[in-house]
Amino acid sequence: MGRIVSIVSSPREQGNTDTLVHKVMVGAMGLSTNTFSLYRIAKMRMRGCMACDSCKEQGKCVQEDELSPVLEDIRNADALIVSTPVYFGQTSWAYRTFEDRMYSFLDKDLKSILPSGKDLIIIVSYSTNKAAAERIAEQIRHLMADKFGFIHVGTMIYCDHGRTTHAKDDEEACRIAVGLGTSLQVAVPFDNHSVVSMPEDDARRGNTHIEPGFVWESQ
Repeated sequence: MGRIVSIVSSPREQGNTDTLVHKVMVGAMGLSTNTFSLYRIAKMRMRGCMACDSCKEQGKCVQEDELSPVLEDIRNADALIVSTPVYFGQTSWAYRTFEDRMYSFLDKDLKSILPSGKDLIIIVSYSTNKAAAERIAEQIRHLMADKFGFIHVGTMIYCDHGRTTHAKDDEEACRIAVGLGTSLQVAVPFDNHSVVSMPEDDARRGNTHIEPGFVWESQ
């Protein structure tokens, strides 16, 4: 059974990043062995990293707030979907807080303690600042892949043209998001000792197979 964790850092439910994350999950739901957790972290009571370094001794963040179980879920997940809108040329405050707390997944030598090989999908939405969206997407990819060992499956950079619910009516964007979900290569434990993956030609994946590292940008 593969476990997929989805992070929505926009404060707007049914907004563009929320919609696209849901479409990715729809694609991944075609693999009946997968289970899902969706977290709207902008609605959580959470604190940023306190730089106490207690995690270097205990192997996890010692803060106890609503983000704590999210981090534990990521530790045990097979795949992660992260999303953020672009605000003032940056990620949302909620995403920055989440990313800061990922520090707890580094040991005292700043090496990742997460199991490597977890799949990663990145979704960034913007209204006018395309350069910022591209920069943010690459920064997320660099941190998650190079520092924590995630496998970058794909990225969506979505322009909403200033409409907060534009994505739900954008058939191409929704189709691409579903395709990203169907391309998740989530391993399935078998007999407690070996690992098998759903074959790429499994009918439940649909007709679209997206190559790893795929990047799609709307105009």
